[in-house]
Amino acid sequence: MTTLAKTVSTNTQSRAISVDSLPSISHNSVPVITTELLANLYGTVPIRIRQSHKRNSDHFICGKHYFKLEGKELADLRVSLSYSQNLVSPKVRVLILWTERGAARHAKMLETDQAWEVFEKLEDCYFNAKAEAVKQPKQKKSSFDERTPLRQYVEKMIANKSGMKYPAIWRLVHDRFDVEHINQLSASESLEAVEFLKVIEGEFIGKQEALPTPKISYPMSFFDSYRWIVGEKALSAPWSYPANLLTPDADYPNPCRLLLDDMKEAGYKVDAALFQLLSLQHHVQMLRKKVTAVERVVGCN
Repeated sequence: MTTLAKTVSTNTQSRAISVDSLPSISHNSVPVITTELLANLYGTVPIRIRQSHKRNSDHFICGKHYFKLEGKELADLRVSLSYSQNLVSPKVRVLILWTERGAARHAKMLETDQAWEVFEKLEDCYFNAKAEAVKQPKQKKSSFDERTPLRQYVEKMIANKSGMKYPAIWRLVHDRFDVEHINQLSASESLEAVEFLKVIEGEFIGKQEALPTPKISYPMSFFDSYRWIVGEKALSAPWSYPANLLTPDADYPNPCRLLLDDMKEAGYKVDAALFQLLSLQHHVQMLRKKVTAVERVVGCN
């Protein structure tokens, strides 16, 4: 455990850490929180936050999701903190401070109810409250009640067994509106998100219905251009069709193979059907060779 972690751990043993009691820390006029405090609030351990950051480093951008302080920047932070805020040990050489977006991303990766509930409180009582003192007021975000229709629609999507999971649905919303959490949606965006999900659900469930029916057709007239090979009698009944024409040959009509090729091109999976067709053609061909050999022997005798 690092010295900073030990310091925070010792402090938290004497008093419970809550969003309301968090010391105010900012960097470049941006409210931030340490790894240890974030882990404590999210009900996990600091090492898990660090491991999540390391394993998903491509999802975290320095200056956007976190700040990495060392050298003079770290020294200046120590000076700016009051004694009660001084969670940074003199022995610490590198310090990671998480922004609102970084805290939201960790909540998303943890995927626990506690993490999301705590982040909502951090959003309202820490990050936004602290930012108001150093930034222009942001557009008012939606309230819990204003986000209720969105949550209810997501629940409906799950209940309808659309095949989509919670993380995938929320990821679509986050990406569509460029937010880390639905708390960041405005009231109008929350309603827009519902309409957005309705479209997504319709595309997801009714994709095959929405697609135009492929024009795949193989009527008996298909054989018209092959009548010089098969003859009229061969097409009078299935059992009249010559067995030798069932073997693979580029000159012989093969509507079954063409049908499967068209279906495959249209997006259907026909591997099993094609496998069996090729197998049947092979065995018919082998059987024809054996029959021919027997006929020759009988003819010679």
